[in-house]
Amino acid sequence: MTAPQANLAAQIGMAVLNHGVQAWFGDGTIDLGEHIVKAFQEAHDLSSSNMTTAKENRIGSKPPGKRRATLR
Repeated sequence: MTAPQANLAAQIGMAVLNHGVQAWFGDGTIDLGEHIVKAFQEAHDLSSSNMTTAKENRIGSKPPGKRRATLR
């Protein structure tokens, strides 16, 4: 893992942890650990869902229907 990747992983981890704690503040009837596990599962689901769409929507890509026309 490169340093930038490690930095990104740490930032994601902190954001997910924060999300879990905020959810716990909103619903203290469920254990904090369960909220954190759920938050990490949600992050995993987001990061692995429909990767084709994510690749198409990268910064700098052409939006559908706005691709450069080719000359014939």
